[in-house]
Amino acid sequence: MAIEHAFAAYIKTRPPISGLVGNRIYAERSAQIKDPIAYLVYELSGGENFMHSRGASGLTLTTIQVTCHGPTSEKARELFDVLEDELNGFRGMWGTTEVDRCELSQPVSATANATQGTQLGYPAFRTVLSVHYFKAIPKLGQP
Repeated sequence: MAIEHAFAAYIKTRPPISGLVGNRIYAERSAQIKDPIAYLVYELSGGENFMHSRGASGLTLTTIQVTCHGPTSEKARELFDVLEDELNGFRGMWGTTEVDRCELSQPVSATANATQGTQLGYPAFRTVLSVHYFKAIPKLGQP
């Protein structure tokens, strides 16, 4: 499973997050939501970088951009805060993917102004999640 899909599957199982967004967790682009409600949008924003400081361990780093939307700035920030509590410093399993650690960047806020905020004009906070995880190292000449 691709790391971004493992991320989405994992956060859907976390009651503090699902309590705020339900199943409204979207890859890359949000659905055309007409009601101002809380939801998350995520997309892979960096390639995979294999770490080789101590040999071929399979430790990999990638980044996932996550946008927390809400009907108000306060609700969007609340969703970010819950996401931060659940993921910052996380170490464990996302399904079958072993995660060594996660780190969230400081959020950047968007306004309700559609030219500066989200595509739909709702308030949002955007962050970058750095995920260090283990993955089989590809052999030369193979994808």
